Amino acid sequence: MYRITSLSRAVTLSALLAFSAMPIAAQAGQDQRARAAIAEARGKIESGDKVGASSEAMDLQTAARSSLANAEALLSKDKKTDAIAEAQHAGQLADQALVMADKRKTAAVETDRMNAEATAAAATQTAAAATQSAASANMRAAVAMQSADQAKAEADALRNAPPPVAAPVTTVATVEKTVVHQPAQVIKHRTKVVVRHRPATTTEKTTTTLTTKPQ
Repeated sequence: MYRITSLSRAVTLSALLAFSAMPIAAQAGQDQRARAAIAEARGKIESGDKVGASSEAMDLQTAARSSLANAEALLSKDKKTDAIAEAQHAGQLADQALVMADKRKTAAVETDRMNAEATAAAATQTAAAATQSAASANMRAAVAMQSADQAKAEADALRNAPPPVAAPVTTVATVEKTVVHQPAQVIKHRTKVVVRHRPATTTEKTTTTLTTKPQ
């Protein structure tokens, strides 16, 4: 009987000790959870800073950092439950900042790619236009050179051609010749008058045609 009573008392005491230790364990667990939540939120914020969330998603990153500071302040005031909630909120904001930063970086990369493609296309078009212009210039130069060669050939042909053959020159010369005919002399002896007549003069015209051929 005494042994049963002693055993009952021991069980009762152990139960009382267990119940009294439960709040302490619960409080210790809350403190650890709060600190773990704060550490997790801080790690996310720092990761965001490393990938550029402070510039790409500055508002979200700033809000996450502010919530983290509130969680630490609540924990210092022994408001562990509120500290856990605030730390979790800080982690969510840090996650959103990371997602936004990644989207904006992806968009920036896509924009850069499109700009690079547009620049390359413009450069290709410019190069094609330059090539076409050069081809046109070469064609014009070839035509000009052909014209110059033709002109030179014509000049050489004129320079090396034999001199032209002169046409025959016909010269017409008129030669006038005076021929004097001496008539017979009449002498009358009866009257002893001597009559001398002037000689008759006849003019003859002769035309001579001379044809001179070039040597």
